[in-house]
Amino acid sequence: MDQLKGYYWTIFEVFLALLTGSITTNVIIRQLYAINDVQFLGNISVIWFSVSFMIYGLESLIRLLIWKNSEQLKKRIRGYFFGAVFFISIIILIIPILKGEIPY
Repeated sequence: MDQLKGYYWTIFEVFLALLTGSITTNVIIRQLYAINDVQFLGNISVIWFSVSFMIYGLESLIRLLIWKNSEQLKKRIRGYFFGAVFFISIIILIIPILKGEIPY
């Protein structure tokens, strides 16, 4: 039952990250791109998912610092896929600032 509860909690975390990522994209990232003269046009959903995964990853790292004995969090963060996607999500947010437009 504890494992099932952990899965439900993970699903809740993902939905919460998607909601927070949407708000963050429309409020903060839009302003950040406007400061750097990047028009907020194109496939914004790529930016939204990137911000959402960064929030999910940072939340996982913070939770691991608080609950150091959580095996589920340790397995999640030690995965190569988790690290690769977290790194790619950072790159996806930086490319429009460097390029001057959203290329997605």
